[in-house]
Amino acid sequence: MPKKALEQEAIKYPRRTNRKIKTRANIVLAANQLFKEQGYKDTTMHAIADRADVHVTTVFNHFASKADIISELVDSSLGEINEDIQKQKDSTSFFDFMRDEITLGANLQKENINAYDPVYGNNESLFLWDDPSATLAWIQYEVKKAQLLADYFAHEYGLDRATDIRADLVAGMLVTGTIESFQRWRRSPDTIDLNTESRKVVDQVERFVKGEGISKKAKKTTKKK
Repeated sequence: MPKKALEQEAIKYPRRTNRKIKTRANIVLAANQLFKEQGYKDTTMHAIADRADVHVTTVFNHFASKADIISELVDSSLGEINEDIQKQKDSTSFFDFMRDEITLGANLQKENINAYDPVYGNNESLFLWDDPSATLAWIQYEVKKAQLLADYFAHEYGLDRATDIRADLVAGMLVTGTIESFQRWRRSPDTIDLNTESRKVVDQVERFVKGEGISKKAKKTTKKK
């Protein structure tokens, strides 16, 4: 059942829908674990069903294919990023936000250095995609993430993305740079620190912004009566 249909059903049958939501979340969690352990291509719907402890028919009732599952994983991750941005965009500077996100992401990656990454592959096959749907999901994720970051930057610096390309350029440099840092680290994890390497990207882009004379918008102040 598509996610939107599940949300509509919740209005009529809340208890039944809650069970379905939990089952769906359990299937997504099981799939994510298997993608990391053995790769996207080698993970079957039957394996996902076994890991989630449900019948394979139940999996297909929620997702028509693995592509649908990875699409939901992408949407969930982007939703978390957007939620963080909305909470922090008025209190945390854009570049400080990026440094915090990078540190969190780097720590999570280092904890799973030996796991197969469903997007990036493994140490010997960086960016050699094993499935077109996984490739498409990764591209969509990075494009949408760049858009969220561009919105954050534009908000802080008072830029109109419809007429000013600078916010998108900054977001593009950060996304591309952190991907390159990830590649370098996966090739030489014993000699390169992912957090340090990625933060260098943020520092460099921040210097570029200052060098271009892009200034933050003035904060509104209220006059005391």
